[in-house]
Amino acid sequence: MSESTETTPSGPAADILPADPLAPLIQALRVFASARDWEQFHTPKNLASALSVEAAELLEHFQWLTEAQSQSLSVDKREQVAAEAADVFLYLAAARHIGH
Repeated sequence: MSESTETTPSGPAADILPADPLAPLIQALRVFASARDWEQFHTPKNLASALSVEAAELLEHFQWLTEAQSQSLSVDKREQVAAEAADVFLYLAAARHIGH
């Protein structure tokens, strides 16, 4: 029987499971926030608030549209929706690892 030579991560990503497919993204978000001294604001309450705001900004693109209109957006509008959806995803990913 051989000994395992696996190592565990250290530093800011140490609290993320190695098998977590979001680990590289979470690490990049942490580096980005740290470089701007934003970590102090990344509390569960603040991240939940920001997530809610971003979700509302996503919904705003569909407000007052019919179902058919919402399914046939212009290229420009689809790009805007994609950017808002990405913001929602990033805040959700950041909130997922708060306190770990």
